[in-house]
Amino acid sequence: MAKLYPCEKCGTEVPIRSKGLCPMCRERQRREAGEQTFHSKPHTIKKFRKSTRNKRKTERECLPAYFDTLVKLLSKSPRCQNCGQYISYNYLPHHNIAHILAKSTHKSVMCNLDNHLFLCASKDRKDGGSCHDDFDNRGFDKVISMPVFPEALKRFEKIKPFVLEKTKIFHKFDAELDKTT
Repeated sequence: MAKLYPCEKCGTEVPIRSKGLCPMCRERQRREAGEQTFHSKPHTIKKFRKSTRNKRKTERECLPAYFDTLVKLLSKSPRCQNCGQYISYNYLPHHNIAHILAKSTHKSVMCNLDNHLFLCASKDRKDGGSCHDDFDNRGFDKVISMPVFPEALKRFEKIKPFVLEKTKIFHKFDAELDKTT
């Protein structure tokens, strides 16, 4: 166990001190002295260059219409295609539209209406689980084991001729498609 040291100002025992003070008292001391503290530093997000921003804007201009169309479709049958969970489509419905092939790496089929699945998000489930998160972030082995995978494979077969980017995930879907035919 780490050795604890008492703060000279408040007496709280902490493992690390700065100038004899606990982190809270040291932060207060810096603020009173007019120093820039961790919490007062301006945190900025790096902006896109103008040329990159314009290119990105033109690449993604089809997305609003794409999502509008799919939200209307979702509202007719608001159920997760994987687990059957009811989807609250009135609140952040775009969180429930999962791309089979990611928008960022497969721009050629980014707005193809067959490149989607309706999956629940953490906002829809009391347990905080998310089929959308599982599909996107848990690896291809997890995707294969999901009940929605046969539907994803069917839709992949439809969009395959339009895909220009031959990524690892494309080849994995293609290999699974070859196994089924």
